[in-house]
Amino acid sequence: MQPHRPTPPRSLRTLPLACLARSFAAAVLALGVAPIAQADIVVTKDGRRLEGTIVTDTKKEVVIETASGRVTVPRAEVREVERSKAPAQEFAERFAAARESVEQLLALATWASEAQLAAEARKCYRRVLDLDDQNEVANTALGNVQYKGQWMTPKQRDIRQAKDEAADRKARGLVEYKGQWVTPEDRARLEQGLVQVDGEWLTLAQAKAREGLGPFGGGWVPLPLAEAAARAQQVAVAAGVHDAAAALAGDAVVLGPWPEPFLRDIAAGLDRARALFDAQFAGAPKGLALFGGRPGELYAWNRDSEPYLATIAPLSGLTKTVGEPWREAVKSTHGWVFWDPFPVSSVRAVTRPEFHVAGHTYYHYGHILLNRYRYDGRLLPPWFGEGYASLVEWWVHGQNTVVLKADAQSTSAGSAAVGKAAPFSRATLTRGAWQMDLRAALESADVRLAPFDVLARKAPGELTAVDVAMSMGVVLWIERSGEGALERFHAALKASAPPAPHQVLDRAPERQQRYDAAFQAAVNLDSRAADRAWRAWFLARTPEPGQGER
Repeated sequence: MQPHRPTPPRSLRTLPLACLARSFAAAVLALGVAPIAQADIVVTKDGRRLEGTIVTDTKKEVVIETASGRVTVPRAEVREVERSKAPAQEFAERFAAARESVEQLLALATWASEAQLAAEARKCYRRVLDLDDQNEVANTALGNVQYKGQWMTPKQRDIRQAKDEAADRKARGLVEYKGQWVTPEDRARLEQGLVQVDGEWLTLAQAKAREGLGPFGGGWVPLPLAEAAARAQQVAVAAGVHDAAAALAGDAVVLGPWPEPFLRDIAAGLDRARALFDAQFAGAPKGLALFGGRPGELYAWNRDSEPYLATIAPLSGLTKTVGEPWREAVKSTHGWVFWDPFPVSSVRAVTRPEFHVAGHTYYHYGHILLNRYRYDGRLLPPWFGEGYASLVEWWVHGQNTVVLKADAQSTSAGSAAVGKAAPFSRATLTRGAWQMDLRAALESADVRLAPFDVLARKAPGELTAVDVAMSMGVVLWIERSGEGALERFHAALKASAPPAPHQVLDRAPERQQRYDAAFQAAVNLDSRAADRAWRAWFLARTPEPGQGER
C-alpha cells in the first residue's frame, strides 16, 4: 500500500513551473530533507527539474509526487522524463562492477543496508570474505567471532573450543563421564552411583539424607516421613500384607492394601484437618513438632481382619498408656488410636464401605490433634475429645461414620435425653445430619436435653449418639465464638485435668469449678450460662454443611 501523501493546495498546483521549482527547493532546505536517493525526474522545457515518483504519465500530462506534494505538469511543457532504476537493478549493476574490490564491496554493502536490501548487503560481505577471510568489518557484520586470532562462526568457535578443552583435559589426565571431566578415580566412584558432597563421596541416599530427605515412591521426601513409611511397610509385611500402598500427609503416613488414589485422598483430608486445627489453635506447635518430631502412622485395613488383629500387639507395644485389657477390647472394634509417644491409628473396613474407613481415620486424627497439644500424660474429658474428633470428620468430608456403641435411646440415670426419647440414631450421624436432629431435640416440647454437667461427667463408654451430637454442638459454638476461644477452653481444661488414667472429675463442686473456669476463659460465661447460650445460638443459626460438602 502506498503511503498517503497530502494533495498540495490549489494555489500550488496552479503556480508557474519556475515558482513550483523554487517552492520545492525552499521546502527541502527548510525542512532539512535530503533529496530522494532513487527518484524519477521530470525536466521542463524551461530547464527546471522535479524529483519524486511519477504517478501518471500520459500524452496529456505527467503527474509526479514530490517531497512537497503532488505536481501536475502539462505534457506540452515537459522536455524529458528520467525514470529511476529499481534498487535491486542498481545493486546488481554495481555488484558486478565491484566484485573484485573489497573497498567497493564494503561501500556497496553500506548502500544496500541503507536501501533496506539486507540480503544484498550480506551478499557483499560474503564476497568480501571470499577475497579477505579476516576482514573485520565483514566478519562483524555477519555475526562472526574471533577465536585465537581467527575469525569464524560462533558454531565453528564452539567446536574448536570444545576440541581444545578436551585435548587440554586429556593432557591433564582427566576422562569424560556423562558430560563431565573427572579423574579416573572419580569416574569409578560415579559409575558406582556415588555423589560428592563437600568433598566427601557418598551414596545418593546418604547425600539426600544430608539434605534431610529420604526415598519414597520413586522420589525424595522429608526424611521423617520416608522413615515412617518404611516402618509402616515393615509392619504390614510382618502382618502378611505384601501389597500395601502408602500416601503421605504433611505430618503422617497412611498405609493399607488399598489403591493409592484412595490413600492419597485420605492424606489430603488429613492435611485439610491439620490446616483447620492450626487456625483454631494458633499457639500449637507447627508440623511434626506437635507430634514430638515423629510422623503419625495411620493404618487403614480392608475387609481382611487378620492384619488388623495381627498388628494390635506390636503397635500397642510402642506405648505405655494401654494394657492387656485394652488390647483384648479393641479386637472386637473397628479401630483404635493412641498418641503417646507418637500418633498411631488403626482402622478396618470389615463390612463397611471405603468412605467409612476414610472417615474413621479423620476421626482418629481429630483425637490425635486435640490430645497431642499440651500433652503431659493427663487426658481430656471424653465429651470434649469425642465432640472435636467428630467435628473433624464432619469438617473434612461432611459425614460422621464413627458412632459409639452406647445405646442412643437410653433413659437410665445420667442420659442426655430426659423424657421422651430424643430423635437420634447412628444413621443420622453417619450421613452427617446431626444438626437437624439436634435442632429438633432442642425445639421439641417432649424432649429435654440434660444439663451440660450430665454430659461432662460421662466416661467414654457411657456416651450415646445424643451425647456426641450435644458435644459437637457445644464445641462448634465455642469454636465460632471468636478467634482463640477453642484454644483458651482447651488450655483451661488441661490445666485442671485429673491424673491419668482418669478423665472425669467425679466430685460435682470440683467439676463445676473446672468448667466455670474453662467457659470463662473461652466465652466469658460460667458453665450454666454457657449451657443456655450454646442452645440459643444453635437454634438461631442456619445449619451449615461440613467442609467436605462445600
